[in-house]
Amino acid sequence: TTPAPTTPPPGAPAVVAGKGAQPASDGAARTFEDIITVRQSNLLEYPQKHGIRVNCIVGCIPQVVQPAAPEASAADSEAASTTRELYDLGNYCEILGIIEDRFGLGLNAAALDQAVELLRVGGTVILNLAGRPGEENVKRMFTRRGYRLPTVLWQSRICQAADTDVTPLVELERGVVAERGLERGAFEFFLHRASRAPVPAATAHAVLSAGATVWHDIFVMEARRAHEELTASIVDGLKRVVAANVMDFVDLYSVDEERGAFVSELLGYFGEKKAPIPAPALGGDLAFRQKLSKYMARYNGTRTSEDSIFVGPSRALTYQALALAITSPGDLWVVNRELHRVVAPVLGKLGIRLVVCSDSVKEAIEMLSLLRPSVMTYAVPGDGKHYAVGQYQALVRAAKAQGTTLVIDDTEDFIISSKPSAGGVLGGLAPYDEADYPIYVVGLEKSNVYPEFQVTFVVHPEPGLHRQLKHAANATYGTIGWFPQKYYDYLFDDMVSFHVDMENSASAKPAIPTPASERDITPTSELWAKHLTRSPLNTTLERIATFLGTSAEQVDALEADGLERRAAAVPGAPRELLTHLIPRLLEASPSELDASAEQEVVGFLQSNGPVQSDVALPVVICYSRVAALFDVLAAIRRRLGAADEIKVVRAAVNTTEDISTLHAVVAAGFEPMAFPGKGKSWPANPGEHPDLLLMDNVGSMEDTLSAMSSLPATKEVWMVYGDGVVEEVNFELKGKSAEARMVMYGGLDKQLRAPGLSLGWVLSPNQSFVDGLKARWRLDNAPLFLQRAVSRLVSARKEKA
Repeated sequence: TTPAPTTPPPGAPAVVAGKGAQPASDGAARTFEDIITVRQSNLLEYPQKHGIRVNCIVGCIPQVVQPAAPEASAADSEAASTTRELYDLGNYCEILGIIEDRFGLGLNAAALDQAVELLRVGGTVILNLAGRPGEENVKRMFTRRGYRLPTVLWQSRICQAADTDVTPLVELERGVVAERGLERGAFEFFLHRASRAPVPAATAHAVLSAGATVWHDIFVMEARRAHEELTASIVDGLKRVVAANVMDFVDLYSVDEERGAFVSELLGYFGEKKAPIPAPALGGDLAFRQKLSKYMARYNGTRTSEDSIFVGPSRALTYQALALAITSPGDLWVVNRELHRVVAPVLGKLGIRLVVCSDSVKEAIEMLSLLRPSVMTYAVPGDGKHYAVGQYQALVRAAKAQGTTLVIDDTEDFIISSKPSAGGVLGGLAPYDEADYPIYVVGLEKSNVYPEFQVTFVVHPEPGLHRQLKHAANATYGTIGWFPQKYYDYLFDDMVSFHVDMENSASAKPAIPTPASERDITPTSELWAKHLTRSPLNTTLERIATFLGTSAEQVDALEADGLERRAAAVPGAPRELLTHLIPRLLEASPSELDASAEQEVVGFLQSNGPVQSDVALPVVICYSRVAALFDVLAAIRRRLGAADEIKVVRAAVNTTEDISTLHAVVAAGFEPMAFPGKGKSWPANPGEHPDLLLMDNVGSMEDTLSAMSSLPATKEVWMVYGDGVVEEVNFELKGKSAEARMVMYGGLDKQLRAPGLSLGWVLSPNQSFVDGLKARWRLDNAPLFLQRAVSRLVSARKEKA
């Protein structure tokens, strides 16, 4: 790396040449001995510390673990002992605690890890490697660290060195075979130079012990880094943010450039001191909505105020919020075939009647006049068949004439691209004023990199709609996940970071009007007054206010204050969590989750609270804690009677602080009522007794349990426990029948110390209830990467224990 003085440095090895040979020299008549500098280094530690960057790293490193040293006899001199130790340095390595140790490749793997940050652009690593672990395992050592598939420069088969003890390989092989259930050995030796079939290390050891020879392959392999700067950035970030041994369970070879760039961005964020994973704001963070607004102006040619945009999670959960905001049970909703699979489970869950029409705009207009539905959703077809904007304008006029709320779903036609488009349906409809403008919905769900990161945005200038959408979100799912919003924020950031003046652009469509303040709930037209008053959410604040004995304005203020406090008290993301979370984001998303992951989540609950029980219970994993509660309440409400029946069902609630819980109770169709206070009893009229007891406040459990015991034994009541009080009722789990009307729910955000991670759970001894929840009521599971991260976290804690 640096020129050396003519005189070799102290300790340099002597150059031994054959008889008559002359040292090779370069163009400046310098020999190899002239131009090298010898340093003592712990692997590549010296160049790391001194910031040395190189074009090539060449190594020949031992691949056999150091066997136990024999006890030194009194006759052994100190010099002989030292000589043996130095000699062993050339033959043996030590266990380093990384995954390649199982094949004796640990020291080579560590060198590849260190080489990533030392190589210049285009630099290579060349290693002399014994093929005993098998060629595929040797190559895998390179690729999992972000190197391209190595090239074999030279290959041969040689005798196993007689002065190297292969006993450690026998021990390693025994462990790997037991762990993986292999039918043959983990190492490959050969009885003869021309042998085709390998034998395991145990056989090789027996042959050597008998005085015969065995053979093994030897390779000289050269490899370059894939996505060089990106790989170096990821490796450096993983070591700083996650853990030094993270390469044990990361495979950088399969990481495409887009996935790697996003993870590199995340590592930069989490590299900041105590960076949190906060819960985004209801309706999406302002900064994200601003970027989305800029993107639509620059690439879709439509100027849209960020205040006109509401951001939700998946389309299913967003449509659930939208349905609660503009309809009530029993209303008629028409959708075209393109959207049926998304909307049908939502409307069935909420008791809204569904009629499906064809994808023809003309026939959709006919259905409007024939059925006069409360809502029509038309999804722009994704088969490349598009209609003239004039036909969509006719659909808007027809919906207005029938007093129908029109929703245009442009998911299939909306593509995130750096190429400007004509604006599509949204651009063509933008000139309408807010009284005529349809609700515009787009699901960002076509990412090939992270298909599980789904974000949906709704565009409309009506302030009352945005207000009710936020109430619906607070009642049904909470907020969108931090990681999906971060991913799309990252994509849009690249596209809007350069400055283009779109304000005077001739191609930009007229702006969608900016809504008034959400505090001003006066509808912008008689038509929207009709749309919004149709929803039961229209009276939610008043019903909660009656329960709390206060005003609707005070409830609104309490809700806003609770959201602000929750957003302010966000701890830094724990390193233990990031160690298992970030690597999952580097993996390709699986098409489906291993069923064992759900059980690992249950194990996490049982080992880390709040479910401290050894009783095996059926479980369902939900999108979030809020979604778990709403799904449970919706399922129980349907069991108590059809959603559109004129029947009052009551839920006694022992919390007066969590407004989102009360929102969920009302949105699910229950009338909230209080538990009787100390020394008081339930109403004398049995018809006024609760159908459900919801217990989520541990501070009032003593009075709650007392009130529960005073209910008539003939009253069959559903009991729903939040994770805050589950520990108080674990004694009731044993001996409960499979028909027990008992459900527990909660979320992992507190245990994981990451409010922006949405993962809810439901446990119940009632198997049929849990099965029904999975099949009919749960719209979205928790993101797969998060379930896999929790699964790995549980496994790691078990191994540590």
